[in-house]
Amino acid sequence: MNQSNTPNLIDEFCIKHQLEILVDRIAFSGHKCKSLGLSFGKMGIVIFLFHYARQIKDVSFENAAVKFINEIMSDIHFSIPLNYAHGLSGIGTGIEYLAQHDFLEIDTDETLTGFDRLFVEQIQKRKLYLSAQYLMDLKRFFTARLENSQTKKRDFLNKAKIDILSLLELHHNVSFILEDTTIQNPFPDDAENFGLEGLSGKGLLLLTTLNPQHNTWLKLR
Repeated sequence: MNQSNTPNLIDEFCIKHQLEILVDRIAFSGHKCKSLGLSFGKMGIVIFLFHYARQIKDVSFENAAVKFINEIMSDIHFSIPLNYAHGLSGIGTGIEYLAQHDFLEIDTDETLTGFDRLFVEQIQKRKLYLSAQYLMDLKRFFTARLENSQTKKRDFLNKAKIDILSLLELHHNVSFILEDTTIQNPFPDDAENFGLEGLSGKGLLLLTTLNPQHNTWLKLR
């Protein structure tokens, strides 16, 4: 009996076929997706397409991923919620992930400078008005930024993370803190989900079954 986790030829054929169907669906309809975010929108598509391109060694899917990134950067505005699933902290974390895994050749200190400044400004100005969940989402972003061995902003990023941890401790100790009531999901419940919690996530799970080297994306969920 074969105890290997590697799929047999029949399973591999089925997985590749499912991936082709998913890629076609995402490529055809993904540009209509309203969400720019990681878990439910275009940033999730970008992660999937880069992994898929690497698996099948086809630069056309890298090009498609770059087009989606350009759409995100064109449509992004800093009134988008800070949250991880739909908003800026997830988008920023996704960009940092792509740089660290050599999908994009960018200097994230430069590319994400607007994100860094906005988040620190929010931490300093809003403080107790930021919910514990928003603080956790920002913590994920700054943790990802600090995992980049090439960053020259380590002191700045470390201070931001320490401030977040202090506010989270305050949330834990003080029961009457005001919570941010911004709607977490601004998109219709019946909207098709293309992100890591939807079609792109399904595609990445298939890729990971096909080749476990693609499992790094799981840290983004």
